[in-house]
Amino acid sequence: MEMLQKLLLIVAIVTQMSTWLVYTCPTNCNCAQYRTVTCSQVSSLKNIGPDIPKDTNKFEVREGQFYNLQESDFADMPASSFLQLKLTNGQLTDIQQYTFKAMTRLQILDLSNNALQQISSPDLFKPLSYLQLVDLSGNRLNDLPSGLFASQSNLQELRIAGNTNIRNLRGPSFQGVTSLVKLLASGCSISTLENDLFSAISSIRTLDLSYNQIKSLPNTDSFRLLQKLQNLTLQGNQISALNDGQFAGMDLDTLDLSKNLIATISPNAFMYLSGVGNLDLSGNRIHSLPAYVFQPISSKVYNLKLNNNHVLINLPPEIFNGMHKMNTLNLSSCAIKLLSEEHFQQVPSLRQIDLSNNWLKYLPQSFFDKAMYMQHVKLANNPWNCDCLIKPLHNWLQNPQSSNIIYCTEVPEMGFRGNCQSPKCSSPQNLVNRDISRLLPNDIEDCIKTGTSSSAPVGIIVGVLAGLVVVVIIILIVACYLYRRHKRGDPLICYEPAKDEEVEKKKKKKHRELKAVQGVRKLSREPKGGRGDRDYYREKKENRKIDAESSSLNESDKSFVVRNFFHSMMPDPDGHSEGTHSQSMARKDSIDSLSQSGYGYNSRPGSRHSSQYSLNAGYKIESAV
Repeated sequence: MEMLQKLLLIVAIVTQMSTWLVYTCPTNCNCAQYRTVTCSQVSSLKNIGPDIPKDTNKFEVREGQFYNLQESDFADMPASSFLQLKLTNGQLTDIQQYTFKAMTRLQILDLSNNALQQISSPDLFKPLSYLQLVDLSGNRLNDLPSGLFASQSNLQELRIAGNTNIRNLRGPSFQGVTSLVKLLASGCSISTLENDLFSAISSIRTLDLSYNQIKSLPNTDSFRLLQKLQNLTLQGNQISALNDGQFAGMDLDTLDLSKNLIATISPNAFMYLSGVGNLDLSGNRIHSLPAYVFQPISSKVYNLKLNNNHVLINLPPEIFNGMHKMNTLNLSSCAIKLLSEEHFQQVPSLRQIDLSNNWLKYLPQSFFDKAMYMQHVKLANNPWNCDCLIKPLHNWLQNPQSSNIIYCTEVPEMGFRGNCQSPKCSSPQNLVNRDISRLLPNDIEDCIKTGTSSSAPVGIIVGVLAGLVVVVIIILIVACYLYRRHKRGDPLICYEPAKDEEVEKKKKKKHRELKAVQGVRKLSREPKGGRGDRDYYREKKENRKIDAESSSLNESDKSFVVRNFFHSMMPDPDGHSEGTHSQSMARKDSIDSLSQSGYGYNSRPGSRHSSQYSLNAGYKIESAV
């Protein structure tokens, strides 16, 4: 019995081997194991059909030289057993309606990199209800017919990248793709995303629209329909701004907005975005970032790229607040001039950082406190200023471990450092091109107390500006207070009514004195004619001259002159000369004469005649003598 079983087994093996031996393989094809047939440069599928093994389930033709496909091309093939059909890099331009009628088990259809200009029948894929992947990329399609994938409820991935004639994506083209998780549409000419598109592909998780002509993102309500979206790639478009709540309702792992024209980012651009781990804003025109723009997503970011924003000069100190999971940070090829202590206090998990090709002169101590725990640090091509503030970098380079951390080129997969040079001084002049790691203690100046960190100049500037603001506010308050008092008619603070009343009294007194002088002049006139008349006119002429001179004196000056004049008229007891005695006597007589008329020097206080008029009277008496 055992011998019989062994004999039957040998017969079965021989029969199977004979079956393999009779299998034939078409010319220019490779019929490998696992029921896979791969052909190249085939001019006609009909000619190789009879030689295709009957149990083939993977059939591939590369660089085919046929232009059309129709049902008869697969008539002699085991098409019903095909699970994968790949016709790539050929010259295919058209596919007839029932070409795939017999391929009911097909799961993968790859027609990439041909010359297809259109799909004429919307029922082309109708028999292929088990399709999971369709690749139409690299063709010349200008549209996808409505209902083309209506029967593809199992379709998970659709590739249409590289069809440069596709201008927009419409919802009806994706009807029925309820299981679609990946749509790759990069490198087309898409400028418009119709509002009904997102409801049709609501199950999608990866959406690649890179290198198209999209200028603005859809409104929040449209994006909100993509509740399952995890990876959104918009690289290489023409987006210029990110508006408030642009990605509200999403929970992304990757958001790639690199190589656009973004210059403005709203402070609330990422508001209501549940999170994003890998955020790429590189290659844009960002010149500044709002201080808390990343706050809504900070707890989930692990990779942040801001490199190649060539006009990005400064980063707010709070920009990385809350990014406790951030592992990789790329700030290379910007124009960053300053990084402060605060920038690196909120990133405990940072392991890779690229600061190359910036305008950094210093780095704070907090950076090097983290650097010892990093894997890759890139600092090349920065204009380091080797004064006292370079000490943290100098000390870090002295540590032997830093040589295993610092890199100057892209880190290869094998982890080799490449040929890196130590950072060099760009200033001052006496240290140009010196290795910072080799600087001596005498080469580095001591920091003064006014600033021992790179953030000190910023603090001084902020303090000065704050002081100016306070002064301006005080001036405005005072001005408003004075204006309101003036408008109510209240006297100003410096106004003293008593002094103003005194000035007014002096004016009235002066006016009375002028009238009194005029009366004195009338009393002192002599009758007309003779010598007295001539003396009167001579005296009047002189008085006009004296009055003009005396009018320029103030009240105190006039009083002083009057007193001195009358004192000079008194007799000099020590005078011995006759001339002097005569002159003194004459002056005395004049004083007596003046006293009799009520205008004398010894007039009682409170008399209605002031010193002004005494002065004028004195001048008259002297002139008469």
